[in-house]
Amino acid sequence: MPSMQQNENARRDNGVLLISLTSSLDNIGVKYLHSALLANNIQSTVLFFPADDVDEYTEPMKNFVKAGDFIMVGISLMSIAFEKAVKITRIIKSHSSVPVVWGGIHPTIDPDSARTHADYFCVGEAEASLVEFVNRLKEGGEGPVLDVKGLNHSSQEGYTIAPSITNLDTLAFPHHHPPYAYVSDAKQILPLDTRLFRKHARYHGSQLTVISSRGCPFKCSFCCNDLLKDTFGSKVRRRSPENVMRELEANYYTSPVHINYVDFYDDCLISHPDKWIERFVNLYKKINVPLMFHAIPSFITEHKMALLSSIPGGFALVGLQSGSEKTNALVYKRKQTRETFIKAIEIIQRHGACGSYDIITENPYETEEDWHKTIGLVSKLPRNTFITLYSLTFYKNTELYRMALRDGLNVETHKTKSQGKVAHKSREVRAIRVGFIFGEAIAVNLLQRGDVVGNAALAVLAFVCQYFIDPIRYIRLGYISQGRNIPRFTKLLFSFSSHFLRNYVLAFSARK
Repeated sequence: MPSMQQNENARRDNGVLLISLTSSLDNIGVKYLHSALLANNIQSTVLFFPADDVDEYTEPMKNFVKAGDFIMVGISLMSIAFEKAVKITRIIKSHSSVPVVWGGIHPTIDPDSARTHADYFCVGEAEASLVEFVNRLKEGGEGPVLDVKGLNHSSQEGYTIAPSITNLDTLAFPHHHPPYAYVSDAKQILPLDTRLFRKHARYHGSQLTVISSRGCPFKCSFCCNDLLKDTFGSKVRRRSPENVMRELEANYYTSPVHINYVDFYDDCLISHPDKWIERFVNLYKKINVPLMFHAIPSFITEHKMALLSSIPGGFALVGLQSGSEKTNALVYKRKQTRETFIKAIEIIQRHGACGSYDIITENPYETEEDWHKTIGLVSKLPRNTFITLYSLTFYKNTELYRMALRDGLNVETHKTKSQGKVAHKSREVRAIRVGFIFGEAIAVNLLQRGDVVGNAALAVLAFVCQYFIDPIRYIRLGYISQGRNIPRFTKLLFSFSSHFLRNYVLAFSARK
């Protein structure tokens, strides 16, 4: 006679539910898992849950899980979504005995926090391990599944790591608009049709995301790659250009909306060898949509930018992090000099691409003197650029997190905040914004004054920069990034205008 466990597993034969907790539909990790399951004849349903208020969805979530009769529920989360994942897990477990599995970057860097709430947690890349795990669940058997590498039961001591995937070309392609998908919307869980796809996808779905490699050539102390290199090794694993193009063509030609940019999520696309980029650029002419790509300054060369500049427009997203060489070297463990950064800017400028430069703020290790160096550097940036400010986050178990603990810093105030939400009223952030637009002398002078008049002037100028000058610059950069092509730029405005207007209103309201 089969055990109760076998009967329960056999009954739940309607497949897997994967839940994404990102603020948009742009979760390429969940999309990869969804495709991997479907490619192995395992029914998979993906639920995108961008809603912030989980409590409003208690009944819809309970009913959705009950109706789906799933064999397991997988929740993908980053550290910022930890509390959200806890709430959703509680809702599911209070109404169902279905096993809940946590995956994504957070359980990989902080597995102990995952075992407290989930039945299972995944450490490492889950595409292969998840397929094996689901098949084991379907087989039934008494007790939990304990021998799938990387899928760890909460009762087990320690944890195992899923083997890294050496040949990325073997993976099933993620879908831009996935089949069998649902989304949280207006206190309901609804099928992801084209209307809801446009509503919840980043920039209304007009930005097609792809990743051509896994791993980063750097090992910065603040980044999760600091831990991932210890898990997967230091080698950057790359897909072939032909494989990347097959995915892009499949998604581009089936997209329900016009694509304005192809956005490469690689940590550093431009670290690919010259031959790889040459092959890719030749193949990419079939689509020829402007690119967005991340780049580390030391990998930016004349030859690579010349190759990429044959694609019209585009953005190079470059990490400055700090204008202080001391901060970059001693705190961030980032091998980057001011000269290297300035040289990279000049190369990008010569080849007509737009540059976006990332800066980390609210770093307790930095002094006002370090701020001055950042202000001085951003004040020299060309006009066809913009800066993006992020708040320093102490990700659990990274080198910077451990260093901060040793130095007695309060990591809790930085550990779970969103990197995208900087303290707009901080003097540092205001001074950087002012320095970028009005120049180093004005920003540093107001910062050094430190009195009521100086702080008030800094606040007013920063407000003008953020809410009046920046939007005009974004429009101009949008035109340049579309290769100065008016029909393309018009479509870009249509796709991006409501998104920016909404964020503009929300950001303005948040200041009150």
